[in-house]
Amino acid sequence: MNYLGINVSKKKHRCVILDSDREALCKSFTIESSLNDFHKLVEKLEKLNLNQENLLVGLEATGNYWENLYSFLAEKKFKVILLNPYQTNKFHQALMKKAKTDDIDAYVIADLLRSNHYGSSFVPEETVQNLREIVKLRYELMKNRKDYQRQAMSLLSLVFPEYTKTALKNPFLIASIEVLKKYPTAKHIAKAKVKHIEKIVRNIQGNNFNISIINQLIDTTKNSIYSGRSKQAR
Repeated sequence: MNYLGINVSKKKHRCVILDSDREALCKSFTIESSLNDFHKLVEKLEKLNLNQENLLVGLEATGNYWENLYSFLAEKKFKVILLNPYQTNKFHQALMKKAKTDDIDAYVIADLLRSNHYGSSFVPEETVQNLREIVKLRYELMKNRKDYQRQAMSLLSLVFPEYTKTALKNPFLIASIEVLKKYPTAKHIAKAKVKHIEKIVRNIQGNNFNISIINQLIDTTKNSIYSGRSKQAR
């Protein structure tokens, strides 16, 4: 059996090929992170008489740089092992190689495969991967949403400190958002006409605005402590 260790990075991947006696089959080489160079890698393996039966390929799970090359080689029916960086780092230390270069990292990956003391990281099937990505994206979106809401609440507390005493007490309801889009600070609302605010909220289902509530909102803003500083920017 032969072993191809690939040290992946964003733009280039360094490759080392060892045989079962730990001898290099060729000089270490680099491939670009491009489809053309992926094909060149397969061509080079063919010239060395390396195929799906006599070659084991190892990649380190570095960020997400490994995924495209892993998928390409797997589609070509090569057996590809995804290695945990913690595992390769411990093996690197065991080899007592203090230096850390692309060549050495690729060598360590190949030698770890040769030792047969590796554990393969789980690579999910397409459906599971899709679900993972969606869950991760939703988490990030909800986290960002909460951050923006906190910022908005902080700003609203400055430009309209009395908003909690009015129909705008939940500023993220649809009716409240539409009013604040048009009249974003106490100074803006104070100059609004009742009929204009009524027109904004009239067709919004579930809004609790009526003439009395709108009058109370405008009256409250007229006595707001907001200074009006930077009201356009804010």
